[in-house]
Amino acid sequence: MSIKQNIYVSIGKAEWSKAPDVLICKGLGSCVAVCLYDEVKKIGCIIHILLPSGENADKPYLFANSGIEAALKESVKRGMNRERVWAKIVGGACVFSGVNNTVGMRNVEEVKRWLNVFKIPIISEDVGGNYGRNVTFYLENGKVEVFSFKKGVIVL
Repeated sequence: MSIKQNIYVSIGKAEWSKAPDVLICKGLGSCVAVCLYDEVKKIGCIIHILLPSGENADKPYLFANSGIEAALKESVKRGMNRERVWAKIVGGACVFSGVNNTVGMRNVEEVKRWLNVFKIPIISEDVGGNYGRNVTFYLENGKVEVFSFKKGVIVL
């Protein structure tokens, strides 16, 4: 029997694990958390994406364009079956009032575009708005809890 671990995913990083572990992203503003999951093997990943596009070979998870591709390749290496992988996405807020800041929604658009390119279905999302979020991804069942001060806890 495995002991459950909480694994925290910081900005520009990706983490993988399997049930019964829990993957956590805190303080999502304009960033987007992409939760990838193989429900048969109960293996999952969170990518904590900062920007819609860019290039940094050492830090691919900073960007939607390189992060999703790199995470999918690594997910297969770690035992996920690409044909079964689905995604849940969270974040992409505009958290600074009075500022015309579109990076959050651009992040969401690019995440959706790249998941579509790789034929990964998005089965649920909590994106946009003007408030931050925390994400808790339970690998035992694929449940994602999203906490915000504005909405409390919602389950995806």
